Amino acid sequence: MNESSTPEPEPAEAPQHQPAEETKRPVEPRIGDADRDQAVAFLQEHMAQGRIDASEFDDRMSRALKAKTASELAVLFDDLPDPRPPSPKNPATYQAPPWQQLQEQHSFEIPPWQRTPAASPEIAHHVPPAVPERSKSETALAVAAAASWPAVILFCFATSWSYWWLIFIPIFISSIASNMRQQRQGRRR
Repeated sequence: MNESSTPEPEPAEAPQHQPAEETKRPVEPRIGDADRDQAVAFLQEHMAQGRIDASEFDDRMSRALKAKTASELAVLFDDLPDPRPPSPKNPATYQAPPWQQLQEQHSFEIPPWQRTPAASPEIAHHVPPAVPERSKSETALAVAAAASWPAVILFCFATSWSYWWLIFIPIFISSIASNMRQQRQGRRR
C-alpha cells in the first residue's frame, strides 16, 4: 500500500448557527375550513354553469378539501372565471356589508331647508334646546303623585287593606297633574 505523504483535507464542519436570513424562506399562511368550503361552493357554481363535469368536480373538490394553502386552491381555478377564492396573487378586496352598500346607493344631500339638528350637526347650534315649561306647582304636584302611589300601596299592605279607600288619594293627585300637563301642552300649540 502506497500512502501519500500529503494529508487529506479534513471535511469542513457545518456552521452550527446559520444566519436568520438564510433560514427564513417565505411561508404561505395556511387556510381554514371556511376557505375550503368557499372553494367547494365556487366549484359547485361552476359545475351548475356547465364549465366542469361531475367527474372533474369530484376531483377538484377532493383536492380543495385537502388543500392547506391558498395557492393550492388557486391552481384548481386557473382555467375558470370568477367566482374564485382569493389567492396570493389575486387577494380578496374589501366588500362592504349589505347594509352599508344600501346606504351608499341611496345616499343624497338633504337640502338646507329640510335639515334638522339631528340630521345636520352643523346647524344644531342655531336651534335652542327645548326646555320644559313646567311651573313650580305643576312640578310639586307631579312629585306628590309619584310619591303617593308607593306610599299608599305599602300602607294598604301593612294594614291588610283595612284602609283600601286611601288608594283614591294618588288617583286624585295623578288626575290633577295630568290635567295640568294637558293644559300646558294645549297652550304651546
